[in-house]
Amino acid sequence: DWSSDVCSSDLDPRDVLISALNFFNGVLPNYVNNRFPGRMSEEELEFNKHYLTLNRKEQLKFLIKAKPHEYIWTIHFSSQFALLKKWSQYPNVHVCFFEDLIGELGGGSKAKQIQEIKNLAQFLNVDLDEEKIKEVIKKSWGGTYSFRKGKKIRKWEEDFDDEVKTAFKEVFGEYLIHFGYEQDNNW
Repeated sequence: DWSSDVCSSDLDPRDVLISALNFFNGVLPNYVNNRFPGRMSEEELEFNKHYLTLNRKEQLKFLIKAKPHEYIWTIHFSSQFALLKKWSQYPNVHVCFFEDLIGELGGGSKAKQIQEIKNLAQFLNVDLDEEKIKEVIKKSWGGTYSFRKGKKIRKWEEDFDDEVKTAFKEVFGEYLIHFGYEQDNNW
């Protein structure tokens, strides 16, 4: 049981997958080529080399179906989304959606961004005037290690064909519905 207020910023699970794919494909070649002493077994090296030979669609399908195991970089997405779903049911947890926080620079809505900043401030019992809200908006864009320029939301639409959609729905469809990204699995 949690006694403190907690904020959870969630992103459409499909975009989480695309973000992870881009991250893995950015760092994994360095891991494979340099082997970071003591960090990668021969088995892991061979597995990672094989992963890098897969095309983007095959990599997506692999990440969708990945199970937790000993490899450093893999994430069991289903476990992560299940945890977020559990957190969202606590009364002292405020769930805010990345799509609402990102604003116009990331492909979202300025009105939703302002409203979510106000909601978050109210949840945290912080007074924000219009000037402070403008400051928060200005400071919330870019400048981080994982920042990628361009559209930030609905990037999944560029990579999800019917085959990938079907695989995703089988594993993660319930989370899209729970968090309100879809009404059902007929997307």
